[in-house]
Amino acid sequence: DVIRELAHQIDFDKQSDLARRWYPLGPEGLVVLDPFLSFGRPAIIGKGVATAIAFDFFVAEGRKVRPVCRWFDLTKNEVDAAVRFEEQLAA
Repeated sequence: DVIRELAHQIDFDKQSDLARRWYPLGPEGLVVLDPFLSFGRPAIIGKGVATAIAFDFFVAEGRKVRPVCRWFDLTKNEVDAAVRFEEQLAA
């Protein structure tokens, strides 16, 4: 069951058949772990902003999304995904 659940979250390299990227919130979840992006730390897809950094700014700004969006040029959905991911790690 665990393998089936994870199968849709992982991209495999076509040449080597090795795991290349992991989308822990699912492919539409806006968060990726990719060794070639942000040193392999969880990051926002297409932006390269580590979720931990976005979350830290979110907390520092009194849990307000707008300043984080402006600072990192992120959408509200991207900040929400980073916050959701980091809060799940803490739980």
